[in-house]
Amino acid sequence: MRAKSELITLWAFCRTVLSITGWRFAESVLLMFGLGLTSGAAILVLIVLLRAAGLDTTQGANASSTLFAHVVALAGRPSLAAALAAFVVVTALQGWLSWRQAKIVVGLTQDVMLAVRQQVFTAVCYAPWPILCGHRSSDLLEALVAKIDRMGQATYALLNLCASVATAIVLTTLAFNISASMTLSILGAGALLTAALAKNRRQASRVGQELTAGDQMMYSALTESLASMKIVRSYGAEHTHIAGLRRAGLSLRDVHMRCAADPVAVKLSFDVGAAIILSLVAYVSIRGLGMAPAELFVLLVLFLRLAPQFSSLQVYFQALMTEMPAYVALMDLEKQFAPDVTSADSSALSEPIRFARDIRVEQVTFAYGSEPVLREVSLTIPAGGAVALVGPSGAGKSTLADIVLGLLAPQTGRVAIDGAELTRARLQAWRDQIAYVPQETFLFHDTVRQNLRWAAPGATDRQIWIALTSAAADDFVRRLPNGLETVVGDRGVLLSGGERQRLALARALLRHPRLLILDEATSSLDSENERVVQEAIERLRGTVAILVIAHRFSTVRQAGMIYVLESGQIIETGNWETLMARPAGRFRALCVAQGVELARPGAEAKSAAVI
Repeated sequence: MRAKSELITLWAFCRTVLSITGWRFAESVLLMFGLGLTSGAAILVLIVLLRAAGLDTTQGANASSTLFAHVVALAGRPSLAAALAAFVVVTALQGWLSWRQAKIVVGLTQDVMLAVRQQVFTAVCYAPWPILCGHRSSDLLEALVAKIDRMGQATYALLNLCASVATAIVLTTLAFNISASMTLSILGAGALLTAALAKNRRQASRVGQELTAGDQMMYSALTESLASMKIVRSYGAEHTHIAGLRRAGLSLRDVHMRCAADPVAVKLSFDVGAAIILSLVAYVSIRGLGMAPAELFVLLVLFLRLAPQFSSLQVYFQALMTEMPAYVALMDLEKQFAPDVTSADSSALSEPIRFARDIRVEQVTFAYGSEPVLREVSLTIPAGGAVALVGPSGAGKSTLADIVLGLLAPQTGRVAIDGAELTRARLQAWRDQIAYVPQETFLFHDTVRQNLRWAAPGATDRQIWIALTSAAADDFVRRLPNGLETVVGDRGVLLSGGERQRLALARALLRHPRLLILDEATSSLDSENERVVQEAIERLRGTVAILVIAHRFSTVRQAGMIYVLESGQIIETGNWETLMARPAGRFRALCVAQGVELARPGAEAKSAAVI
């Protein structure tokens, strides 16, 4: 049963390779048979060389009925120079075909790796957000690098396996035409030897699974250690992470040693067995059958060329089966993301959507598991207006923002923009009108200019400086060593938290969005810069809709409407004055907890900043 499953997997892999390589695979197969034919031609030239050297090639009872005898009769007695010239021509042709074949094999291998990586990465990019969030980034990285590399190795093994088959077919056919009985004897013994080594080949798939697990462990250890390096250093826990990485490395080393040693052991066993078989057959042919020495010599040379091909069949097949678990894991990963893969088709994202009136979230319910995170939530964001969403941690604020962004689809209810429901077909058009600034800012290891242009590739320097000024980031950027050309480090590590957040806000403003979502976007700013940024945001009112998610209530004072979210439900709605006028209101209680209500007029921002 297991063997049947492995064959099904192997066939699926072959179909994948064929679908990617197309006619180029057929070209490779033709070259493979060309190599086999030149290998056979080299054997025939050897017969001519023996004849040209003056050796008696007509002795032996079987010679008159074999291809050997026909070649001898056809060649007559050529000159030594002509025979050597034929040998050089055949060798040169074989070398050229081998070079061409190697080049095509490498090209096809790289094409398969490129196509599958692109295919899987596209599936990851368009995956449903909850599914994507359920995967560790280290596992996705390992799949897109290590597993793809292993699939490339599997493709390389498959193509070389086909080459060995092609050469073996030609040389076996030639051997049959020289001595059918001797060829059958050797093939029969070789089949028994192959069957005896079957156990080693069956272990290849299991070793491949262990290699997959080892790669995942290594990538996970590296990714998490590098991502947490600051806290690791601050806790003095370097030795713990180094020891953990060493354990993962030792485990992976053992698996790689088995992957390298097992095929070599199989090849060694096969080569020794083949040498024993050839020796026995040669002894019987000379002592028992009276085969002509020249004919036997040619056959032995032929079988010495044929034996490595059968040995290669063993090695490449085992290598292929070792890498199959990586292929299976990649296909499984793609299937997990399959529901949204069709989103990659630009034609499926062509419906326009216009935001000129309002965004309405209508009776939206959403749950990650069995317990709803949002329960029949409704709110309205007017075009050009500012709306705030507040509440304790875990209330569902970020989930609601993700639904407005289109990252999550409501399980019941809907999101409508100017009355048009936000569907998958309208997602791209909608996201083109949105800018999102999260609490945890991500910057690329690149210059300030390129980090900003990532959001608006065609932005000019003048537009960049306007955006920086609006985000209160222009002064510190001018003070950087190279201004806009300053590299900010991995994830912006060379900047302070507040500087990173201001760059993220500038990047968002550079898009000229119709909707700006600020998810705790000013939480890392000092009171002075917060005031500047708030003034910049306030100036945007009337031109862009703003959704503010905040826990510092000084940032929502000017919002036209404030929604208080708790336990997945909106429990209060109103502007600042209305909510603060309710003595027993939840919003007022939260403000009191932050000291906002008790602060002197105009001092709320300072009070909240301290808190």
